[in-house]
Amino acid sequence: MPVSAGPGQHSTPSIACVEAGCFVAWDDQKAGAHVAFFSGVNGEVIWRRDLGPKSLSPSLAVAAGDVAIAWYDGNRLRLARLGHDGVGSSTLLGHASGYQPSPNLIPGGKAGEWVVGWRDFEAGQHEGFVARAECK
Repeated sequence: MPVSAGPGQHSTPSIACVEAGCFVAWDDQKAGAHVAFFSGVNGEVIWRRDLGPKSLSPSLAVAAGDVAIAWYDGNRLRLARLGHDGVGSSTLLGHASGYQPSPNLIPGGKAGEWVVGWRDFEAGQHEGFVARAECK
C-alpha cells in the first residue's frame, strides 16, 4: 500500500516500527521530505506530514517504543520525536552545507537520548560530526 500522497521523485525511505504501526520517512526531490504513520494491523495510513519545502534526507530510529526523526532543513540539521499524533517540536542540532547523505540516527544510552552523526562540507573539505541529544 502506498504511503505517499502521490507520485514523485521519492528517495529511499527510512522506516521504524512500534507495536501500533510503522513510521516511514522519505523525500521527494521537488517537494521536500515527508513522514507518515501507518497501522500495523491493516496498513491504513493514519497520518502524513510534510517536513517543509527545503527539507530532505530524513532518518528514523526507534528505541523501546520511542521514535525519533533527523533531517536536513536547508542548511540546518533537525531532530524531533514522532508519535501517534504526528511530529513533535524540532530541535536544531547543527549545520550541513551542500547535498549530504542522510544523517545517522541511533538510540543513546538512556530513554529519550539519541546520537546523530552527519557530514558537512566546509572550506573544500568534508567533516564528520556527532551530537548527543535528549528529547523531553
